[in-house]
Amino acid sequence: MNFFDQLSNQGIKLNPTEEKIVNYLLENYGALQSLKIAKAAEDLYLSPNSIVRLCKKLGYHGFSELKYKIIHDQKQYGIEAAEQQTSVMDILKRTLEINSRQNIEEAARLVHNSRQVVFFALGLSRIVALDLAKKLEHLNKIIIVPDDRDNCILYANNLMPGQIAFFISYSGNTDIICKLYYIAQTRGVPIVTLTGMSQNPIASGSAVSLYAYFRKLSCREADITSRIGFYLVTELILEEYLKHFSFEP
Repeated sequence: MNFFDQLSNQGIKLNPTEEKIVNYLLENYGALQSLKIAKAAEDLYLSPNSIVRLCKKLGYHGFSELKYKIIHDQKQYGIEAAEQQTSVMDILKRTLEINSRQNIEEAARLVHNSRQVVFFALGLSRIVALDLAKKLEHLNKIIIVPDDRDNCILYANNLMPGQIAFFISYSGNTDIICKLYYIAQTRGVPIVTLTGMSQNPIASGSAVSLYAYFRKLSCREADITSRIGFYLVTELILEEYLKHFSFEP
């Protein structure tokens, strides 16, 4: 199985330490070929045995095999490091490949059955949420898209039956998004997540987990990564919504 497919496999649950190791390896993809396990352990303030245990859990004999799989699958499947080039068509193709029709349909069903949809998204991801929200409003859905962190926390703490929480996040593991997600879990509402392709805290426990591939880009330390994969998934949800659910004109 492709390494990146393994990360999205709901049968494999990574603990916070294992997620930390995986994120470190992906962030240091450019130096992965020569990276030693002792160096990785030192940077992560972990013992080498912690990394070896992760390798075994994912089905690899050791750190060298894990590195090989990441490098090989990154090249083969077009999952890009920052310095690599991926076409828009590749991003759309990979995004389609990793999302099942069943998950898209289930997300549309949850939106339809809810009294109200509350989106949690910040930065560029919030623009994606606003786009889908506006379209759903035209279909007579009641939508909330909090405009800042404080309002996000307020709405998360006041989630109630009949609502669903819809998270859109590039990494799925920033402090504020994780905080909002854990609050939403305590409120007992269905949670839909749309994140980048990785094993992340908010995707692993949601009712529906959707993903997008990215070509990571930054300028002057600002994130300018395209969210086109997110737009594709939200359009698929809207398409399923219109196909299966009627609405009052």
